[in-house]
This record gives sequence, structure tokens and C-alpha cells, in this order.
Amino acid sequence: MFHECLKRGQSKEVEVAHLIERAGGEILGFNDTGSHDFSCLYARPEPHFIEVKCEDNYAKSRNISVEVLQGKSVSKASGLHVSKASLFIHTLGDMCVLYQRLGMVDAVARRRAKCATTSDPLFKWFAKADNGNGGFIIPIDRLMAYPWFQHMKLSALASSTLWGLN
Repeated sequence: MFHECLKRGQSKEVEVAHLIERAGGEILGFNDTGSHDFSCLYARPEPHFIEVKCEDNYAKSRNISVEVLQGKSVSKASGLHVSKASLFIHTLGDMCVLYQRLGMVDAVARRRAKCATTSDPLFKWFAKADNGNGGFIIPIDRLMAYPWFQHMKLSALASSTLWGLN
């Protein structure tokens, strides 16, 4: 199962890269170190470092999963907290969400502090998922008001206003 998920994810990385290329972007290279999936030049002179998350199986849930911890005790920083990506793209079938990593880091930190003292109806904490990770399940609708977040058709990804931001 792990290898199937990995192949599906890598296929989505290539699909997203092709969308950026077709819109006039330049793919600088793919990366398998875990810091990001690929880098590209698009809509600004500095490179974007992109992380692609394939959540096609959960497209109908209207949620995204944001990994922040891993390990037996789910205490080692991972995912959002260790990524060097400037932009995250979660594919959801023919839709996607795009967000600036630092905006989500801030939102998760505020919500995590709240979760420590009370139940948070906006961000649902999960731990020890099938891959040993922990993080948040977040309804897409709860993120729409943030300027660092967009939900759109995957085919329109290159038209996002987030590409021009630092």
C-alpha cells in the first residue's frame, strides 16, 4: 500500500509541474530529500519550493490533512514544520488547495495551543495515522478567509494569485 501511495503522489507531483510549465513556468528540479518536492520559477524572479500532497481519495470530504509530527510518540517535528517548501498544493481530484507554508504554520500553532486547553471544532487533531504521523484535519471552508490560502480547480492552479507572493 505504501508504494502505491508513493507512486500516486509522485505522479501528482509531475502533473502539477506540467501545469506550471504549460503556464510558462520553469521547473528547476525534483527533490527527494523530504524538504520539498520540486522547485520552479514562476510569476516572480525567486524560485518557489513546492510540496504536493495527493489527497484525491479524500476529495469528497472537503478537508485537508496537515502533518506536523511523527514517530512512536508523535513528538518529532515533520511535514509542515520541517518542510522547506514555500507553497503547499493538496490535490483533491480535479480540485486543489494552494497555501503559503508560513501562513499555515502560524494558523496551526495558534490552533494547537487552543487544542491543548480545549476542544477545537475548527481543526481536528489526529495522531498515529497509518504512517505513524500526527497533525490536523482541517475543513477547507474554515481556511477560505485567509489571504495565504486558495481553493480552485487543479487545471487553474497556475492562475492563483499566491504565485506572486513571497
